[in-house]
Amino acid sequence: MNSALFIDLVSKLNADMRRQDRQILLLLDNASSHPADVELSNVALSFLPPNTTSHLQPLDSGIIKCFKSHYRKLQLQHIVEMMDADSEPDLNLKQAVHFIRAAWHNVSPVVIQNCWAHAGLIKTDSLVASPTSNESVSSAISAQASDVQVILMKLPAAGSLLSAAEYIDIDATEPTEQEMSDDEIVQAVFFEAGKSDEVGEDEGEEEEELDPPPPPSLRDAQQAMTVVFRYFECNTNTTVDEMDTVMNVQKLLKDRAMKKFCYQSKITGYFAQ
Repeated sequence: MNSALFIDLVSKLNADMRRQDRQILLLLDNASSHPADVELSNVALSFLPPNTTSHLQPLDSGIIKCFKSHYRKLQLQHIVEMMDADSEPDLNLKQAVHFIRAAWHNVSPVVIQNCWAHAGLIKTDSLVASPTSNESVSSAISAQASDVQVILMKLPAAGSLLSAAEYIDIDATEPTEQEMSDDEIVQAVFFEAGKSDEVGEDEGEEEEELDPPPPPSLRDAQQAMTVVFRYFECNTNTTVDEMDTVMNVQKLLKDRAMKKFCYQSKITGYFAQ
């Protein structure tokens, strides 16, 4: 994170809140990348006192930990699936973004509310669930850590080197703040410009190697869903909710096919009256 990135992010957040006609409070720690002189109409910035982030910041009360547990689980599941398919296990940026989105959706509202209560920002009696905040958050994290440990055991090299807790927090020591002087910024810009000039000569060859496959057609997606449907239909462990999810995706594809059929251009549309 740096100041330019932060200002861009909160400006977009402010524009979104203005469109929704909402006023919100954003809690921040005193990082150097969080400037206080940002003028916002619908977002109020409140900075926590120094050295109190772990006590007063809801994200540090368990939300980040829970999110990372879900992300690491998805990451490991992907690696195991690639290995089972005899493919080279890799993870690109696009897949990581999908995992991030899925991991955030898996963090329950109850966990988030409990972390706010643990930080003393909302009352405990306003929570959706009755358990105390520590029990609820820790149990959510523990459940994901157990799953991560099971998957790690399928990877002999990783399982013997790291525990689930160590793997989930493997990036704990990575720097998160980018503090650069003006000279360093100028040098970085010149370095990137020089690097792009060097790559320019071999750009044609690289483009041939990195060309992505053509996107699947609607027919391809429908055929794939037929296989997915049969898998869940024939599996004795399939739940009603899982079948509903699969059928919802099938309906989505059918609706898209119908819409494409209904809005198909007619030859008469290309001629003036």
